[in-house]
Amino acid sequence: MPQPEVAAVLRKDFLVTEERAQKLSGPWGRHPLLGRMYLPAYRAGTDLVASLRRKYPAEKVLPALYGLKGVVDIATVEKAIA
Repeated sequence: MPQPEVAAVLRKDFLVTEERAQKLSGPWGRHPLLGRMYLPAYRAGTDLVASLRRKYPAEKVLPALYGLKGVVDIATVEKAIA
């Protein structure tokens, strides 16, 4: 897809800023290694946060996501919430 179309999808589906959409669809996305890793990881994180927000109330999810329950990652964040 052309870079402007990719940037538009990132803005719409991933709710990133215009600046981030330009970087992800341009220089970062074209990086031979990081571009291939960053976008799928960003998508996985976006999907997980959306799932957690549906499953738990904000007062449980947000402190864990913002580090108030300790350092978490995609594999440990749900333990910090529960």
